[in-house]
Amino acid sequence: LIIVLVMLLILSGTCYADGLDTHEVENAVPDDARELAGDLDDAGDAQAFFERMGDTVKQKFMDNAGGILKKAVSVVIVAVMCSILSLFGGDKTPELVTLCGCAAITMLCVSDTNSYISQSTKVINDISAFSKILLPAMCTASAACGEISSAAVRYAASAMFMDVFIALAQNLIVPFIYAYLAVSIASAAFDNPSLGSVSKLLKWASTSLMTLLSLGFTAYIGVSSAIASGGDKLASKIAKTTISTVLPVVGGIISDAASSVVAGAEIVKNTLGAFGMIVVLALCISPMVVIGLNYLAFKAAGAFTSTLKLPQIASLTHSIGTAFGMLLGLVGCCGVMMFMSLISCMRAVVG
Repeated sequence: LIIVLVMLLILSGTCYADGLDTHEVENAVPDDARELAGDLDDAGDAQAFFERMGDTVKQKFMDNAGGILKKAVSVVIVAVMCSILSLFGGDKTPELVTLCGCAAITMLCVSDTNSYISQSTKVINDISAFSKILLPAMCTASAACGEISSAAVRYAASAMFMDVFIALAQNLIVPFIYAYLAVSIASAAFDNPSLGSVSKLLKWASTSLMTLLSLGFTAYIGVSSAIASGGDKLASKIAKTTISTVLPVVGGIISDAASSVVAGAEIVKNTLGAFGMIVVLALCISPMVVIGLNYLAFKAAGAFTSTLKLPQIASLTHSIGTAFGMLLGLVGCCGVMMFMSLISCMRAVVG
């Protein structure tokens, strides 16, 4: 009893815990998404965010729809003029008209493609940079919730696959899109079926890389997290049972206190996860709206030009629309992978 009293006097101090600094996550939000995403404290107000997102989508649509529509109409006008000239020309006129039409469409449309590709690449790099700050914070909060093994597995998988995706996007997928456009233009201008096959191969390679990487990431993080989460649940149950058994009275109090700490960490983790999703949406929404409008406009123009007797010009118009679709898939693939990481990290350990 004397020893217990002495130890109580010696140890009767204040216990401090190092809290998770969430300000670093807020400071890591890119400038392009800061106004739309808002603050971390506003992450739970989904209605306000979707209202801001709706206003942003509307504004982007109003700012870009007119210019994109004019460009698509210009492509249709070029196709109609080429069709008229080919009807009244000689035997070699259709080839020359087709060549001039492809050159005109290329100058009208492909000059802006580089800016859209650069914009898509910037969005991917911004998401990757933000994930390097957000995912460690999520991992720390998950570990505080008792998900020690699964948090490490999820962080390792997310970081590895994001790095692989960024490397593939910069070194393979984006060059493949450039090559696809170049080969499609040459194939349409010179009516070369071999070049058309090469363009199809480039398209297949790009989409296959994005699909395989997304499926591989989803499968890996799902299976590995399930296995690691099972171990964390078992360890959590064993720890609570041991504490309650060894310390009959105090053990229950400690177990309840630990549950309160876990619940607090769970709130922090879910708040960070919701805020991360909002930031990813804020980063992706503007370029996806603009690129999506280009995709729809050129696919519609391609459908109209297909009714004319100039299959090469119709094929080129469709190919330009397909290139915008590939860019849309590239940004969407990166966003989906980040969403899967956050959803996996927000799953709770029940023990």
